[in-house]
Amino acid sequence: MEYNNCSIGYVESNSDNVTLRTGDNAVPFFGELQSTSNESYNAISVMIKNFLTNQTSHVKALAGPNCTSYPLLAAGMMGLSLGAPMPPFNEQLIASLVFNSMSLIPSTTNKTVELSASIIIKVNSPLGSQSPLNIQTMNMSVSLLYGNNSVGMLNVIQIPVKQLDAITYESQFNNKTLIVDGTGAIYQKFVQDFINSNKSYPIGFRIAGLASVVGSFALGPLNIDGIYIENNVTLVGLDGLNNVHVDGISVNGEDGNALRLSVNAIIENSGITSVQLQNFSLYMAEGENGTILGHVPIDILAVQPGSNEISLNGFVYY
Repeated sequence: MEYNNCSIGYVESNSDNVTLRTGDNAVPFFGELQSTSNESYNAISVMIKNFLTNQTSHVKALAGPNCTSYPLLAAGMMGLSLGAPMPPFNEQLIASLVFNSMSLIPSTTNKTVELSASIIIKVNSPLGSQSPLNIQTMNMSVSLLYGNNSVGMLNVIQIPVKQLDAITYESQFNNKTLIVDGTGAIYQKFVQDFINSNKSYPIGFRIAGLASVVGSFALGPLNIDGIYIENNVTLVGLDGLNNVHVDGISVNGEDGNALRLSVNAIIENSGITSVQLQNFSLYMAEGENGTILGHVPIDILAVQPGSNEISLNGFVYY
């Protein structure tokens, strides 16, 4: 077999007795890709890259000596070639991305968000489960999409990848910049809906873009770019900040027509996302009829997964 005029291995029929009849013939073959020189290795690398990035490779099957058990036919067939298009991989190489943890910290000065995450990656090996890929690092240039709108663009470079089993990998990156699109209105909508989401009604978004991987596989080093990624992701939010328990309240004097309060509270976060919220207020209301009694202005509130003990300062109106 040849690709780009370089030998890349061989194939032969499964059976010693093959009859070719008029019309189309389906003949099963087996064989090997073989890297016997730098040229053949480079040719195989290009072919594998095409295979993984949705491109067709035009491979040539070249008849060699003894290509058939009939000597007269073998002499006549020697050197004949047959073009065979090799279709691309019919599955996404990166099958899924699942977030183990995520942190969102918006900038106070520009339209960016500091993003950290731990991700579980499922990979479809093109050579089968008995020949997994050994991925060492990965780059990603992806858009985060909420509905049909872009929240922002994320670029991560050379993040380390750890293999957990034949198809499962783990990666982590810290303090990468999500560049928010447009006015930031889609990001604000995403954050509002994230705050209100819960286990029963999680929030969903998509990641779409391109990736590249560096590592090795059965034929040698692996360096592939242009790998398409499109994955749906779900997150559990803060349940509308409804799961807040007040441990203690103390009065710290008057301020105009209000009393200053110090509030010790616990905010529960049942999801896996750490989030930093800025410039908002929590209102204190009477339990039965919802009458507003006061409010707690907040400049910055950082909420981690699990229970968050916080101290807040607010006001109760006369």
